[in-house]
Amino acid sequence: MEVTLEEFFAASPERVFAAWTDPALVGQWFGCGPGRLWTVHVWECRTGGALRVSMEMNGQRFEVDGEFYEVTPAERIRYRFGTETVEVEFRPENKRTNLRLTHRRIPTAEDCGIRKGGWTYCLRTSLEGFLEGHA
Repeated sequence: MEVTLEEFFAASPERVFAAWTDPALVGQWFGCGPGRLWTVHVWECRTGGALRVSMEMNGQRFEVDGEFYEVTPAERIRYRFGTETVEVEFRPENKRTNLRLTHRRIPTAEDCGIRKGGWTYCLRTSLEGFLEGHA
């Protein structure tokens, strides 16, 4: 199963891409809800690079390992997040960035709903707010 979301940002693809690829920046916005940011332990955003993040939520610790499959500057990032895959595409459009995120290999319909809610918050609130605050 998969979830696809599309959002527009008032920033260049290069700026939005940097927010996704610089570990110091990722840790400031990458999360799934208020007060729920992933702690970035490893974020080697290059083809073949590793990632490892963790989060405490509802008294439970979550840890996810992964690998970057494809990193094309200001165009695309594709990575494994646990057993699932995420693809993020960055397209310039009228001095903005059209970001299309596809999260694949989600095991259940319930998990699809959880991923959709998390990514919706992450993109519309967390990433957008980060980009506006770092203009």
